[in-house]
Order: sequence, then structure tokens, then C-alpha cells
Amino acid sequence: MRACILVLFFSVLLASSVVFTHIVSAEGDPASIPSKGDEAEIIFDPQLIELIFAGECEKVWNSLWPEAKKGDLKARAILSALVDQLWPGKPRILMPGRSRDLLSQRRDGVILGIHSLGLNDKLDKRILSALKEPIMALGADYWEKLEECLELRDGAFCADYAVTGAKHQRVPSFERYVAEIDALLAAGMTPTCLYFSKNAREEWLREDEAWKKGWEESWKIHYGENWREVSEEILQKKIEENRKEKRDQKKVPVK
Repeated sequence: MRACILVLFFSVLLASSVVFTHIVSAEGDPASIPSKGDEAEIIFDPQLIELIFAGECEKVWNSLWPEAKKGDLKARAILSALVDQLWPGKPRILMPGRSRDLLSQRRDGVILGIHSLGLNDKLDKRILSALKEPIMALGADYWEKLEECLELRDGAFCADYAVTGAKHQRVPSFERYVAEIDALLAAGMTPTCLYFSKNAREEWLREDEAWKKGWEESWKIHYGENWREVSEEILQKKIEENRKEKRDQKKVPVK
């Protein structure tokens, strides 16, 4: 039963998640962070991997944010990956002044991701594709124009277009974003690092167990002792609604 509910829950999150979810394996194995690969991958330096798994949040931040501000596209891409990391139990950074709300994570991920375009053609397209869902939330036309832009122009041009070329500015300039984050830092707010340790998986499991207990108690209050059967019924209904919606989308309108 719990597995069914989690499948539905994570299908929503993972459908919109950044493709860098392979950064750390579910077991928190440092070796699974890419340290070499083709040009379509963001490569994590060995020193950065060590800092992440040593739980050195401040050092990781200090190695990435100053470089991102200077124009280091790779640092921006790595921050985007860590900020928009939605897989449970994997290293994640919350920007200063942020809570764990999904909206803030997606906004920061999009801004950092857009402003990392220009690394190379393959990686630029992969980054943009990974951010499709949150960008689509800004407008389907906006997404289509950015996607078309990368087919015709280089990443740096398209990053600029995302800020200045759209009808309505939906992504701030990086200078404006830096001013926003630095103001929060100056006010004493700091980034938060989640699951920065070799025991990240165990940390998440403990947190998940607490979440599960609270979730079950909530359902019992609303639906009584038969809450499991009720939740399965709701899940099945949602699955059927999704299937019907997909079937309807495939139907050709009658002229």
C-alpha cells in the first residue's frame, strides 16, 4: 500500500526533476557522482565530492557561489543540480533564506540552470530539457521559444534571450539574482545542506519514517481504521483519471 502511494507521490516529483538525479546513488555512494564522462554530463571535481560526503556545507557553498558569481558556468550548473535535486536522500542545497518548499527550489534551479547555458551544445540541451517542467509553468510558449533558440543559436545567446528577449521577463538577470542572494547572506541567512554525508540514505530513511507516521495518523483521523482501503481507492481513481485524460488528448477533434 505504502509503495503504491509513494509511486504516485514521486511520479509527480520525478517527472519534473532535474536529470542530475544520478549525482548520488540511493545508497549515497560517492563513486556514483560523475567524475568523468562525456560532454553531456556535469563533472563533479573529486575535491567537491569529498566535501559533500564529509558534510562540509559551508565549504561546498564557498567553492561554488563565488565562482558562479564570477561567471563560472559549471559552478552554476552544479548549483542548479544540487538546488533542484528532488530525489530523496541525495545531496541538496537550499539557497539562503529558503525553506524546503518546492516553488523556491524550482525557481532557484531554473535561474541557475538558465544562466549556466553556454557550456557546450549537448550539455546545454540536456540542462534545458531537465528544466522543462518548471519552465513550462512559466508558459508553454516561453519553453518552446527557448527550445527553438537552442536549436538555432548557442547557449549564451539563449540565456540572454531568456532574460531580455521574452515578451515578459520571467527569469531575472544573473546580476539581479546575485544581488538577491547576497542581500540574504548579508542579513545573516545561510544556505542549508541536506543529506551531505555518507549516511545520507540512513538520514533520509529516519526522516521518511517520521513523515510516514504523521501521514498515517492524518489519514486515520479523516478515514478511520479503514484508511488503507480508502487511500488505495483514491489512488486507483487518480490512475484512471490520468489514463482517460491521455486517451482524450489523443482523440482527433471532429470537424
